[in-house]
Amino acid sequence: MQALLEAAGAAPAGCADAQGQLALHLAVRRGHAGVAAALLDALPGSVNARTAKRWTPLMYVCRWGHFEVARWLLQVGADVELASSDGRTPLSVARDGSHQRIVTLLITAGAQEEDSAAQATQCAGRRLCGAPWCAEPP
Repeated sequence: MQALLEAAGAAPAGCADAQGQLALHLAVRRGHAGVAAALLDALPGSVNARTAKRWTPLMYVCRWGHFEVARWLLQVGADVELASSDGRTPLSVARDGSHQRIVTLLITAGAQEEDSAAQATQCAGRRLCGAPWCAEPP
């Protein structure tokens, strides 16, 4: 895997870019399960790796709607309750993207339902985030 990354001019598997993204984050964002599996083999324990904004690989697949990759990440130990720096969880990200199959998958895996009032309080005083509990999109 390392040789492939270097041949493509990419950073090594364990190196993060300026946003703190590992190659694993980028692979799952694009729905490349095979590449993600190879990267996870190269970096065991990175299934819950965080970017600078505290996003995990699971949050990326929830954002982009890659159901099969989400299911695989859960099977290999992705944490459904980790929150980003702005308080978003994989469940809230999947809901915002209207990815109902992933929402159901996350709840089945133990994700806790969010309290809309608590989320609204989190959003208060900041740029509106576009979530259903915010008054208007950003």
